[in-house]
Amino acid sequence: MKKTFCAILAILVLSAFLVSCAGDPLVGKWHNDEQGFTFVFRNDGTGYAMFGSVKPLSFTYEASAGSLTVTFPLSGETETFTYAFVDGTLELTQNGVTDAYVRQ
Repeated sequence: MKKTFCAILAILVLSAFLVSCAGDPLVGKWHNDEQGFTFVFRNDGTGYAMFGSVKPLSFTYEASAGSLTVTFPLSGETETFTYAFVDGTLELTQNGVTDAYVRQ
């Protein structure tokens, strides 16, 4: 009985650990070589965008059900994308144009 309880407890702890490690697949650094543009998404809903050697622009974001909204506080500008993960890349689509970003 004691061994069974310990085994079940170990499985539950391992399962909880694995689920917590999975996290949000959007979180991380994503780069588009063609445009020289990089997005960095943090797990707290903030991030920054970089274009070449221009100073990074901070932003906040919300992502849900394939829709991504990015707000740049300095300008107050908000950009909305649809997103999908395809063959290990992040595809962002805006106004019918899709760009692929590779995780760095």
